Amino acid sequence: MNLMGAGRLFLAVGLLAAIIAGAVFYYIMPLSPVGQPLLVDFAQAPDGGQVLVQQKFTGTLEPYEVSLYVKPAGAPQWYWFYLDHEALYWRARVIFDKESGLARILKEGRVIAELDWRTLRLKRMDVNRVVQGPQGVLVGEPLDSTSYLRFDF
Repeated sequence: MNLMGAGRLFLAVGLLAAIIAGAVFYYIMPLSPVGQPLLVDFAQAPDGGQVLVQQKFTGTLEPYEVSLYVKPAGAPQWYWFYLDHEALYWRARVIFDKESGLARILKEGRVIAELDWRTLRLKRMDVNRVVQGPQGVLVGEPLDSTSYLRFDF
């Protein structure tokens, strides 16, 4: 191999490494301490209720677990809904629609779920499923790493 060919090979390998590093940074980073909750998005309903999307880094090849937490106006606790596991880093938004009474969860620009914040019914478009109510109750606050879920509510 001549010098010109070796230079092109070196450039191609370097470019490929940069693309891979960029993809890892975009889809997995920022890494946080294992089990430490990260806020993806938070929104407040017109009636004062709150909706929060949170993810936790697992430290495994299944990098993130993603949860939806809902605290209706006046409620003493947060309710939990499963969103994803074995997930890459989430970029999502929560948008309230006053007229329909829905909170829409958008992931990378498309609606993946709709939560009726009055009845706590979650419609998942991404997996074609309806969850009739919360799947657990959070003891603590969503961004506190000492919080835990109860399923006996």
